[in-house]
Formats: sequence, structure tokens, C-alpha cells
Amino acid sequence: MLCAVIIGPDIFSQVAQAQRADLFEFRFDLIGTVNLEFLRSLPKEKLLFAQPPPLPELFALEPAYCDIGENSHLAKLCHPATKVITSSHFKTPIPLTAKTDKLATTAFSSLDALKMLEHIEKSRQIGVCMGEDGLLSRVLGPAYGSPWTYAAIAQGLESAPGQPTIDQLLDVYRFKSLSKQTKILGLIGTSVSQSPGMLFHNQQFAVKEIDAVYLPLRLDEGDLAGFFTTIKRFPFGGLSVTMPFKRKVIPYLKDLSPYALACGAVNTIDRNFVGYNTDGPGGLDAIERYRLVRGKRVVVLGAGGVGLALAHEAKLRGAKVTHLNRTPDPASEVLGLEHLPSHYDVLIQATCVTDQLLIPQEAIDPQAVILEVMLKETLFAKVTQEKGCRVVSGKEMWLAQAYLQQRIWFPTC
Repeated sequence: MLCAVIIGPDIFSQVAQAQRADLFEFRFDLIGTVNLEFLRSLPKEKLLFAQPPPLPELFALEPAYCDIGENSHLAKLCHPATKVITSSHFKTPIPLTAKTDKLATTAFSSLDALKMLEHIEKSRQIGVCMGEDGLLSRVLGPAYGSPWTYAAIAQGLESAPGQPTIDQLLDVYRFKSLSKQTKILGLIGTSVSQSPGMLFHNQQFAVKEIDAVYLPLRLDEGDLAGFFTTIKRFPFGGLSVTMPFKRKVIPYLKDLSPYALACGAVNTIDRNFVGYNTDGPGGLDAIERYRLVRGKRVVVLGAGGVGLALAHEAKLRGAKVTHLNRTPDPASEVLGLEHLPSHYDVLIQATCVTDQLLIPQEAIDPQAVILEVMLKETLFAKVTQEKGCRVVSGKEMWLAQAYLQQRIWFPTC
């Protein structure tokens, strides 16, 4: 079930906005004044009172549920028809041993949320992980045995950190259709919340009627081993990989595609834990909408996972590639920035630098096609556009590679 959290002060409009929810949780510690007449007008089976004041007339309304927290003395005030819920809240990922009906912990990474999902499946508690990293537990909790999950009426009306809205759960993540058979996919990295992947991939799953959900999965580097061990216990569907894990995930994979092996970086993992790379083809596809690269001079700035993939793909397409980085690596044919050629046809900015130019402004060729791989606005994109260059945005590249990821995950759809 989906439980909408009513926090006030305007409980009338909030209930009106929450009609798609199965339950209304009234947080009396946040609402303040108790409006008995309004509460009496609502269906009893949709009422959940949380942290209620000890008013006999309030309990006499016979709500379906009453969350008394750890205040056991309130249980005697509850109507016999009301199910009493005890709850525990922790500012840490543990303990997962609390015996209360509801358990709320704080996720420090998405691995904590994945472990909560395992716990819910065994305990059947109302289980959630608070914080932005806890989203997985909130979206999939009921599919694994939690009686319900909590949702905010709208952004800005959250009662706990990381709480999604009703619209996000129902319209983006298709909450009502999720089950233990639903394939779990997502984006792993150290910064994932701003990716367009959640909207794009989940929309694609809906259109193609694929039973899958795509989630932001923020991890720290120390979480990788535990994550890849734990995710195998679930119906794993695949992953996107972003910085800084495009090379660091390789030891946890069963195999690499020849292409990923050649460029030394992975941005896509299939359900069999085979690594692929769609950054190179996606980026060059986006560039070649404006200029074919065969026989042209292509300069790549940056030697991380994206830079390696783009340089490899440009070579495959017949370009003359100059690969530059702030830290040269002659063994990999990566030169220092001072080796920027006087003429080039395509210039690719493949670093994570957003607020400075890595090359002199006067060295920017107005006739060049530019690819800026970052999704956010950067100084490089701004300056090159002002110089008159054709600038291919990171969004164009991202979209091209995302379609390729869909084909890897679900080749028959």
C-alpha cells in the first residue's frame, strides 16, 4: 500500500491531493490542532494516526491504524478495531533487529537500503531507510513484504529525509505494478540523483511493458564488493555505471565485451554481470549528426572512463585521434595538454571539470564541432558556444548511449 503523510498546516488540501494513496497518515506532532469533524468525515479504513495526543475522542474515531511509537501507554486508549503499531527510528543503518512493527533506519549508501529490503522480506515489518540513499527501500519495500511505504504529498512537504512524492512513486516508478519478480536496474556512482536515467529508463519500461524498475543507487567505493554480492540475491536486471566506477567495477564482473575490454572502461552491466560500454558509440553518434569523423582530426580531453571510450570509438570510425590529459600517460598514448594541435575538426571535453578551461581560449577553433560530456552547464560549453562552435551537449550523448543500454538489457523488446 501507499501511505500519504499529512503534515499540515492545510490538512484539507493535502488530503485532497492524496486521493491516489491507500492510507492517510496524520502526523499529529507536525499538524498541531486536531480537527475531529474533518477526521470523522474520512473513511476509517484509510486513517493512520501517528504520534497522536492522548485525546479519547480522537481514538474513538476508530482509525484503521495507530502508530504509538514507543509510547506503550497509548495502546490502552486505542479502539479495539484499531491495529496498534509500535515503531523504532534510528539515525544509523542498524540495528535491523528491532522487534517493533515499524523500523526506520538511516541509509548511508544504497547498499544499506538493499540490506533493508532483505530484512523486510524476512521480518515483514514496515521497513524504510531514511535519507536520499534509502529510496530503493521505499520504492520496493511493499513488493518484498512491507505492508506499506510512505510518500509526501508534494516536494517540500516531506516528513522525513529522502521521502518520495506520491507522483514520483506512481508515475515514475510505477509503484503499484512492482513485485518480487520485477527486474531491478539502476545507476551506480557516487553522485546519481540528478541523472535523467530514472525518468528515461522507467518511461521506456512502461512503454515497452517491461516488468522492471530503474533506481538511483549511490555507493561509496568501499560498498562495491558488498553491493555486487547482495544484488545477486535479487532479480537483477542490469546497471548503468557512472564516475568514479567505470573501471573500478571490472573486478566484480564475470566478463567484458570485446569493446569494453578494448577501451578499458564499463558504463553498462547486463543481468549476467557482463560489462559493456555505450559511451563511445553514444558520443560519436551524437557528434556525427553534425560531422562525420572519418579522416578528421579529433582531440579528446580527459583520460577517465568516458575519455577512453570516446577515443577508442573515434579511432574505430577512422578518425585521427589526439588524446590529451592533465596527467599524461605515454604508455596509453595519452599526451599532456600542451600537445593540443593547431588544427582539429572535433574537440571532446571528457573530464568532470565544469568551472575552468583546460586549454587556452584562443586555441578554440570556431569551425570545430565540440562535445561537452557533462550534463550540467560548464564554462567550456559556454565559451565554445560564444566562439561560434557547434556544441553537442552531454544530454545528446547521454540519450544516444541510453538507447543502446536498453538494447543490451532487453534485446528482444
